[in-house]
Amino acid sequence: AGRTPARGDPPGSDEAGPGPASSFSSDAPDPWWYPGKIEWTAHPNRRISYGGFHGERDEFVDVMVGVLRDAGLFRSSQMPRLDEPAAEAFFDRVFEAFKPVPYHCAFRGQETAAAAHALLRQMRARRHGPIDDIECLATLVAACAGSLGHLGLSDQHLQYTNHALCGLYPGETNVVELYSAHILQHFLTDQTVGLAPRVSDDPATRDAFARLVERLVLDRDPETRNVVARAFYGTVERLRAEAGHPSTNRTRTRSNAIAAGSSRLARYSGDTTGLESSLNDESFEDESLVDGHVSRPPLPPGAALSARDKLAALRAVILCAEASAAAMPVARADFWGHRELMERARECEARAAFDSNAGVAGTHRGAARRRRAMLRSLRDRHSQRQVDELANTTIPTFEALGAFCDGAFAGAVLRQARANLLAWRERLATAREARVAVERKNRCSLAYIDAVGGFGMIATYAVSRQSVLRDKIQYMKGVGRGLSSDAAVQASLSAAVAQYETVRGTMAVFAAVCAGSIIACLALATPHAKRRVPEHVRERFLYLVCLVQISARFFFTHHRFTLNSTVRSVERATGASFAGHLGEESMFRRRPVISDAWARTVHGPVVVPCVASLFYYFGMTRMSPRAHLLFHALAVLVRFEQDESTTRGDDTYVYLTPAHALVVARNWRVWRAVAAFIFVVCAVDWQHARQIFPGALRRRVASALFPGREPSADPRGWETVSRTGRRVGVFSSVLCLKNQDL
Repeated sequence: AGRTPARGDPPGSDEAGPGPASSFSSDAPDPWWYPGKIEWTAHPNRRISYGGFHGERDEFVDVMVGVLRDAGLFRSSQMPRLDEPAAEAFFDRVFEAFKPVPYHCAFRGQETAAAAHALLRQMRARRHGPIDDIECLATLVAACAGSLGHLGLSDQHLQYTNHALCGLYPGETNVVELYSAHILQHFLTDQTVGLAPRVSDDPATRDAFARLVERLVLDRDPETRNVVARAFYGTVERLRAEAGHPSTNRTRTRSNAIAAGSSRLARYSGDTTGLESSLNDESFEDESLVDGHVSRPPLPPGAALSARDKLAALRAVILCAEASAAAMPVARADFWGHRELMERARECEARAAFDSNAGVAGTHRGAARRRRAMLRSLRDRHSQRQVDELANTTIPTFEALGAFCDGAFAGAVLRQARANLLAWRERLATAREARVAVERKNRCSLAYIDAVGGFGMIATYAVSRQSVLRDKIQYMKGVGRGLSSDAAVQASLSAAVAQYETVRGTMAVFAAVCAGSIIACLALATPHAKRRVPEHVRERFLYLVCLVQISARFFFTHHRFTLNSTVRSVERATGASFAGHLGEESMFRRRPVISDAWARTVHGPVVVPCVASLFYYFGMTRMSPRAHLLFHALAVLVRFEQDESTTRGDDTYVYLTPAHALVVARNWRVWRAVAAFIFVVCAVDWQHARQIFPGALRRRVASALFPGREPSADPRGWETVSRTGRRVGVFSSVLCLKNQDL
């Protein structure tokens, strides 16, 4: 399964693992080396994919037996019945219980046990504790088999899906660790292959060994891990103070951390004495721990540890062994990090499948969209969690454990961990910048697609008005022949026909402009344009697109007033009524099945502006909700001013002079139309439309409706946010439903 290299010998091409040999090689001696260590072999199936390498039976057994052999446990006077055949039989049985998952597999178990052995060798070589052989064996077994039977699913997923394992441990939050500890206890106490009967003939000693293994496995719970790290850090600070070493200002305690951690630790340890000095929130947020500005000497050899301190040290050994990949060369750390990511990805797929079967997502398409959203955010959350855990938990714990180790070993491990932290932070920042750039391009392309839909609707309306105007022109020409031959009447009819012809020609020009704009928007929305055209050029052109669409809104409003005033002038000149034949220019055509009352409501001064503004709201996603409200209010004011001018018989009007605006603004119907738009937009898109209201007003209303909530936190649905992301347009959401990222 492998070979035993000389001390400091970098792995060759046959131990390179998944990738080039140089990716796992280093000129510096390996701090995790120990005599008899078996390096990886380049197994062709040792890849990062979910169906890849999960462990090899012979290699797993050889690694574990080699660890116990190097620890001297087969020559222990405490355990004279423990021999290599018994260990081989036990670990062969343990290997069978591991599941074929990417991260919590036998392959990772042997790596964790090897790292725990390297740490225990350092502590025992300096005679700290002292740690006897039974405690050493318990720690190695817990490190190796702590994830026995792991399904590759987290506790949160098991509880969310109401998994059968939750029924075995009702009311518990660490179901995975309890299940692993249960299986391991069964193997340890087995009379055929178990290690507990080999430890001692004394039942009390066997029970103490089994309980210690169970306690160390249960402390691998992610929720307990941070508390364990802080407790151990406080223990080391106390030991340093007792040894006369200078302390740091990072050992201040927090009463809330003590209260939160005491109950959690007491659950399995039964002893929380001295926890006050261990729970130090500030020490785990100090950048000096990460950047390596503080170098502390190790404790003098032979430090005596109480039972509580020894248990804290063994817990820290397990924690550091689990995180040992982060203190190895970055390629190897990335290897295990990617395997963990693959395991989380499968959990996301399992959750999406559960939601689809349970009907949570509604439809198959909704479930697929939900799955894509979870996988899209998984990598970023995983990378950020890696950085946070390494900076706030792993490095401080390694620094604390370095007090029991050789200074060269601790320095090499911490230097590698800090180098990995800097590399991961830089990689995370680069990935975020790249993602922001891609999202920026995608949002711009989606905005162009929305603009295409908007121009299409505008062009459709312009073409339909042309046909309506043609019919009205033909009618007025026919009516003119049967009316009085008075020159003034004929001149008025000729002027009306000329006005209609002018508007019809303008409509044709505007339809052509919309067609050209559609072609330009489609060209700028293509992937080729995303790659070749600078992003600032595409975004600046979008402002021109918005200007054209806003101009279209007010052009149609002016065209409506022009035609209506033309009809009124013809009626005054001829003395005849043309309302039944020409009618008023409205957005919707009348139908015989629609009653007059309903037609007046639909074509009224509230419905038409609100529908038009709502169309522009979802078609022009680059404009904020407040900007849309402003333009809607302007359109309503102009419309009411035009109606007032038509009622007075004026053929012309002035756009929003202070006098006209003041008169119109006093009309309650104007405010009704504005309030109706706010109500409709908030009803259909509250997530973004709430930006219309000032943040202080939202917080005041939220505090009035939910008086029991914290003043600084808005209740659900009333959050105060500075940005809520890109608004979804009607056309892009339909055309790009299967691929929101284009």
